Amino acid sequence: MKMDAAEPFNSPVNPIAFGIPDYFDVIDTLMDFGTICSNLESGVKYSNSEDVFKDVQFIWGNCYKYNNKGDYILELLKRVKKNFTKYWTTAGLYSGSYSDEKHKLFVQKTTKQLSAKKWRIQLYVDAIRTMSSKYNQFTIQAVEPMED
Repeated sequence: MKMDAAEPFNSPVNPIAFGIPDYFDVIDTLMDFGTICSNLESGVKYSNSEDVFKDVQFIWGNCYKYNNKGDYILELLKRVKKNFTKYWTTAGLYSGSYSDEKHKLFVQKTTKQLSAKKWRIQLYVDAIRTMSSKYNQFTIQAVEPMED
């Protein structure tokens, strides 16, 4: 099953193509799932699931910030966000819902479990692959564990 609703969020917004020349004036931090996947594949930007989650929040926030209530893109966003959230939380990854103390313990536990560099991004890759297999909305190349 392919989730067509995710298409607008899989690559950077092209303000010229969409006829929204003020987009860069309104949106400060650009983000899309393609960029997130590239960052995961490179293994450079993210050190834990909270980092990935923060970038995903920019996708949602940018869409809400730029568009108006009733715009079709917001309906698409709601569908994508619902499915993303379902698979992200099922994978047990950070979702911003922990209390400060629980979050601190979660990060400590996760950091210990993922302390070896070669397994650092495996949780995120698995979550993205799960979503990809369900909805074909994310593509990710084969990622091999990094060397120590």
